[in-house]
Amino acid sequence: FYTRTIMDQTPHSFGLTASFLLKYVTPEGRTSFMEELIEREEKYQKDAITTVFIPNRLTVDPEAFTAEVEGELQTQVGRETLPPKDQRYHLQ
Repeated sequence: FYTRTIMDQTPHSFGLTASFLLKYVTPEGRTSFMEELIEREEKYQKDAITTVFIPNRLTVDPEAFTAEVEGELQTQVGRETLPPKDQRYHLQ
């Protein structure tokens, strides 16, 4: 759920995403997380980028409180649809 919330973005969805996700970010990670979101938002708006992530594998390590999510990232830049890319994300 969180991976799709982060990765399914349009040029205008970052404000809502940030306000939702910040509830779950530790206080010490808030500044860097917000900086990353702002940087991505500026790029998405400048280049008219839309991304959709379709997860197809999830591996959870409950002892380490981490997860790896694998899936396909679909990207559109302006009117051009790029080829899908296999992506892997590590969440902690």
